[in-house]
Amino acid sequence: MTSTKIALYRASVLADNVGVRLCLAAVLVMPSALVFLLPALALLGSPGDSLLAGAPISGSGGSWALLSLALGVGFAGAWLRIVCGGRSLVRRPAMRMFVVGALAVGSAALAIDLAVQLASPTPDDAGWLLFAALLVSVFLLAGTLGQPRMDRLHRA
Repeated sequence: MTSTKIALYRASVLADNVGVRLCLAAVLVMPSALVFLLPALALLGSPGDSLLAGAPISGSGGSWALLSLALGVGFAGAWLRIVCGGRSLVRRPAMRMFVVGALAVGSAALAIDLAVQLASPTPDDAGWLLFAALLVSVFLLAGTLGQPRMDRLHRA
């Protein structure tokens, strides 16, 4: 149990480093573009949207919309964790709880989307982007969970 706490704390220290956050932001740029632009393309019904990486699965309807919403929430939490440093999250417990929940939902949605992409008969290159985004999301979730809580620091 103690080694898990130490590992989570070390992840939080790494996740608060500016250089590490810039690298994570660079990794998340392309998957974020896919997550936030594909629903708009699906609503507009462009003729070539089936050729895009991560395009909606034909015949899935509402499940693809829920997965897309979960991915959007997860990426919003990831970007919030990258942009806001660790100190601001520690001082604001509501924002910290949102980031933890969004990263958990986003990581689960990324895992589901990655499994669907790998199981599809026509593989595309979005799998590598989704895998990189999943690694970043899990790392940010571990870093957020490992942050020290201010209400527990000064107990007698």
